[in-house]
Amino acid sequence: MAIDDYFTAPTRARDLVAELSDLIDDVDLFVEPSTGGGAFLDHLPDSTIALDLAPRAPGIHQADFLTWEPPAGDQSIAIVGNPPFGHAGHLARKFFNHAAIFADYIAFILPASYAKASMQAKLDPRFHLIHECHLPDEPFTKDGAVHRFNTVFQVWEKRTQLREIRKATTTHADFAFVKSPEEADFAIRRVGAHAGKIIEIPTEPSERQGLSASSNYFIRATGRAPREVWATFAHCDFNETRSQAVAVPSIGKGDLIACYDSAACMTRVCSDVEQPGATDRVEASGQCIDTV
Repeated sequence: MAIDDYFTAPTRARDLVAELSDLIDDVDLFVEPSTGGGAFLDHLPDSTIALDLAPRAPGIHQADFLTWEPPAGDQSIAIVGNPPFGHAGHLARKFFNHAAIFADYIAFILPASYAKASMQAKLDPRFHLIHECHLPDEPFTKDGAVHRFNTVFQVWEKRTQLREIRKATTTHADFAFVKSPEEADFAIRRVGAHAGKIIEIPTEPSERQGLSASSNYFIRATGRAPREVWATFAHCDFNETRSQAVAVPSIGKGDLIACYDSAACMTRVCSDVEQPGATDRVEASGQCIDTV
């Protein structure tokens, strides 16, 4: 799904620019790479360079940001706005990584999936996340109609030290992901409105036909009894994880493991062992956090 001509609400842009002004104060030049209806531009300094493939207002330069370069000079630059998302967020990633060539700060509305370590791993490693605000069910306008998407506003800062790229954890000592319901103790819905739902494996083979591997995870207990693993998953709250999807709710293996570890800490004494992936959990809807 692409958010190419989907415009940010003016009040939201105003509030996000206000947040940004509290975070950075050493910028010489602001650039809005995909100006659209000008929601951000209206609240940025008059010297802001506004770009768009198809300008809709005076003062916006016709340009393809992915090939654009800033004016020569030693100046600090902030790239601000709502870039087109593209399928699975690939176009937003291109905008980010092109901006990273010359920007000191990048402040973008992005697909909610960019709150995940797996998506952040694809972004220029010189940039560090310093602020994040989750915007679930955020309204955007296209051709006069309102469309809603799960998004996140992030502010990134360029540093000389590369950030650590964390890999998503896909294995756990308590359970294993297996390939078929015949090998599993139970299943967990992977996609859709009921993503995260625990499903008992039918005893009759004919009744298992609806449990496809494309829509479900098949779980086999390994380090603990099946009933204990089931009970821990039953305490998981997947609402925030589901909200990380832009359109169809889904839960990745890393999300599942992070939620399981969080639930385990709520239901039994936690060990001092680090819980891989726990930092991938999303903050409560609408909350903004500074990460440094």
